[in-house]
Amino acid sequence: MDSFYFNKIAGAVLGSLLLLVGLRTGIDMLYPTGESQVPAEKASVPGEKAASPAAAASAAAPAPSQDPPVGTLLPTANAEAGEKAVKQCAVCHSWTKGGGNKVGPNLYDVVGRDIGKEPGFAYSDAVAHKGGKWTFQDLYEWIKNPKAFIPGNKMAFGGVKDPKERANIIAYLDKQAGNPQPLPQ
Repeated sequence: MDSFYFNKIAGAVLGSLLLLVGLRTGIDMLYPTGESQVPAEKASVPGEKAASPAAAASAAAPAPSQDPPVGTLLPTANAEAGEKAVKQCAVCHSWTKGGGNKVGPNLYDVVGRDIGKEPGFAYSDAVAHKGGKWTFQDLYEWIKNPKAFIPGNKMAFGGVKDPKERANIIAYLDKQAGNPQPLPQ
């Protein structure tokens, strides 16, 4: 009888490990990281000398991307596309008058509002002490990468990398406001 229970427990442990490995493999297949599995110093073109590790690392480093200023994107921003794109924000935010705060503050009339001062929302110290007012450019940078724009904030969102999509979101939020700010022309 003892070996029967031991075999059941061992089978359960092994089955669980197999399931975890299978899930990890499936996730890696569906969401690749884009990193090469071959170290840079080992990768080479046939017939060429391999580059030094330092040269390979500098060649592999992506050039920093410089997004266009939001003022150049807003004149052609599409608020309807922004309405679709902003749905990813709906889990944590509302943007209607009287919509109330959720996990994040209500974004109604956010352009021109004091940063970190929405009544009834408990901001992190980093956001509460940022100061200033939300401008189109500030929102553009915030939506791109909240952790880089205000280090130490509690927002768990990774950001929207596409500049045009960010401009569309801002155009939609501004259009929903009771006092929309004029978009740059």
